[in-house]
Amino acid sequence: SYLTLCQVFDQLQSTKSRNCHLNILTNFLHILMKHDPDSLIPVAYMSTNTIGPPYLKSDLGVGSNIISKALNRCFGVSSTRLKELYAQHGDIGDVAYASFRQPASIFKRSPLSITKVYQTLLRISETQGSGSQNAKLDYILNLVSNAKHDEIRYLFRSFVLNLRTGAMTNTILTALARASILFLHLEAEFEPAENALKECYFRRPSFTDIIPLLVDFGPFSLTDNCPLALHVPLKPMLGANTKDVSQMLSLLKNHEASFTCEYKYDGQRAQIHLDAQGNVSIFSRNLDNMTAKYPDIISEILKAKSPSTESFIVEGEIVAYDGSDINTFQVLSSRKRANVSLDSITVGVSLFLFDIMYLNGSSLLNQPLRSRRDLLKGSLDVVPGKIELVQSIDATADDEDLVYEFFQESVKSKCEGIMVKVLDTVDVRMAGRAPLLATYEPNKRLESWMKVKKDYVLEADTLDVVPIGCWHGNGRKARWWSPILLAVYDPEEDKFVAVCKCMSGFTDAFYQELADKYAIGSDNISTQPISDQVYTPLQPSYYWKPQEVWEIKFGDITVSPLYTAGSALVDGTDRGLSIRFPRFIRKRADKGITDASTVDFLVDLYKKQ
Repeated sequence: SYLTLCQVFDQLQSTKSRNCHLNILTNFLHILMKHDPDSLIPVAYMSTNTIGPPYLKSDLGVGSNIISKALNRCFGVSSTRLKELYAQHGDIGDVAYASFRQPASIFKRSPLSITKVYQTLLRISETQGSGSQNAKLDYILNLVSNAKHDEIRYLFRSFVLNLRTGAMTNTILTALARASILFLHLEAEFEPAENALKECYFRRPSFTDIIPLLVDFGPFSLTDNCPLALHVPLKPMLGANTKDVSQMLSLLKNHEASFTCEYKYDGQRAQIHLDAQGNVSIFSRNLDNMTAKYPDIISEILKAKSPSTESFIVEGEIVAYDGSDINTFQVLSSRKRANVSLDSITVGVSLFLFDIMYLNGSSLLNQPLRSRRDLLKGSLDVVPGKIELVQSIDATADDEDLVYEFFQESVKSKCEGIMVKVLDTVDVRMAGRAPLLATYEPNKRLESWMKVKKDYVLEADTLDVVPIGCWHGNGRKARWWSPILLAVYDPEEDKFVAVCKCMSGFTDAFYQELADKYAIGSDNISTQPISDQVYTPLQPSYYWKPQEVWEIKFGDITVSPLYTAGSALVDGTDRGLSIRFPRFIRKRADKGITDASTVDFLVDLYKKQ
């Protein structure tokens, strides 16, 4: 029942221990596999604050206005009382729980099931157009009128997709793998099963597709039973950061690796799927569906595919292009995002391809880059100014002058720098290093792909950070939020760890944008932490929902008695790292919050100062 799920959520919220979270979820998912398998997919999605795969629309479109009406209709909460309760609790679920009184009804109430709640959330998401707000409210009222007191908190949190239980996708995947081992009575260790499931999810990030196969055949059959699928984006492979060209060459020289250098364009990374019927899908690096944004790319892809090509998944960078010159990402970001027609395009684009992961029904993930690149060249014809291969050169670590000259040319061509990728797997282990893999490794950040950005070389380091809180401004900035609390990402703990306060680099227009987005009373701001993923030793006046990435420049990185980021990696004490003189550069709309700079990267920069 949904009440049982809420009790599980209560247990999760009562502890910060990841091991406890895993034990609670593993036991519950094991029970579902035995007695209620139809609830597994809904539980996996709802537990991770979603209602479907990341590439499908998951926004319920339930704003504060609908929530206020629901609380008023169900529990008689006035707008004044709602503000008082929200100021006291800082969480809409806690507000609803505190407001609860059993609604009067002449009808017998039906106990809520997990599937009923999930199906209703799907209907809310699908309800669009005229009258949709009233229809969404009716769906909510139907659920609330049948809910018990202990279900109210998580119902209202589900309406805004923020359960605050601390269970993230990685935790759910781990628990699912362990539960499947127990359910199928497999004689296997947990860790290999967890790795097998996660690798499958990175290839095909859909609980809908994976869970039935996991329950029937177990995690070790997923490679064969759940392969890459067209129009289902895989998690992109990621590049490791390097300080400069010299450091990059030194790393590769140790492995005696041959590699290719590619321009790192200042655009939007794109994954393009083509099927045998000529249907094309385009996804961002965050797996957002961008198909409606780029009808011109679709048109050119269909023209450029070679006669022998029936289907593929390729990857490239979409950049703003005016017919003669490449423009910046800021120009590209001004392009209309949805329902774009060919005759309404005001910002022209060009696609620079650099990889292929699937061709004519076969996965290429296990092929080395050298082979994938050859197949990419044969799958499409170049259309100058429209569809081109990324500018590149092949080299070895002995070609230092050639590589540095290529890097300088990339900067002159308005690129961010270069990407350096190993062409063939180098199975040489030294000083504890793993082999350099030339295969395509979804969602992994390896030294077989490295980026050298112009900002690093110019000794003006940048970091990608996540804003997590704020204070009231003073003086001229009194009507805005300033300063802003910023965090880096700790993938081991799946948390955003505070590193500095920033109040430099913002325009008045951007301050106003922040004031509107993080307005008091909205779902984006609270006096209490909105997400269990946030860790900060400071207590800001307001906490923000982690949801965007900012690029900042800074003066240097210093050991701090206050901040704790990287403390175990710096000197083994509680002292961590903080950033001095941070300055806002731009928003990174092309990045998800887990793509932010990591604690390990921050420590690495600190040690290289």
